Amino acid sequence: MSESRLRWACVRASQALALGIAVVGFTLSGAAQASCADTGPFRPTSGSGLDGARLSDAVYRPGTDSGRLLSVFDEQGEEGHGIVGTWKFEWRAKANPSAPNDNPGIPDGALLDFGTIQWHDDGTEITISGGRTPAVGDVCMGSWRYVGHSTYKLTHLAMGYGPPPGPVLGYQGLAVLEMTVTVDPGSRSYHGSFALTQYASKFDPTVPNSEFDTSTVEFTLTGTVKAARLAP
Repeated sequence: MSESRLRWACVRASQALALGIAVVGFTLSGAAQASCADTGPFRPTSGSGLDGARLSDAVYRPGTDSGRLLSVFDEQGEEGHGIVGTWKFEWRAKANPSAPNDNPGIPDGALLDFGTIQWHDDGTEITISGGRTPAVGDVCMGSWRYVGHSTYKLTHLAMGYGPPPGPVLGYQGLAVLEMTVTVDPGSRSYHGSFALTQYASKFDPTVPNSEFDTSTVEFTLTGTVKAARLAP
């Protein structure tokens, strides 16, 4: 085969392979991922060509407006972004009959904490507690993920301190909070439940990672959470 014919055969083969992959992807997934200008699916910005266009994720839904491409934000709606923002929250105690050692001496419905919380679109979270003085640590952080329709799970670490003489000598151990919340219709509020486990401090500056020791549970707290979005 001549060099020119060989080159042409390679081009045709690569085109056929690319087309086959695209067809199989649309057939098997039912919702193929793509990228498009964020002004709308395959809609160029004003001016000539695609100058100035930015790319964003899109999803194809057959049968939706003649099978058009939707932006991921339009497709997922509150599932993808409903939790992102700043919220005012309350945590209240909730009796758990299956775990009688939860909430030791705390009555049902008692306010455990309140404050502000930010859920970020990169899957991180930060809470500022209004129920703790800054002198003993009132800022905590965590990571979250989407787990179902309008529902999110958060793992949150809190590092508690006692009174002076200082943060190292006063460190009282790690608390791990697991929270599951559901954003309500309209994305202006959410509700859910949490379980907090406080671990006994075995902090020793000479022992690596002893500040995050989780070998001994000191107590657990369980309860409900409600939050309202802080609108701009």
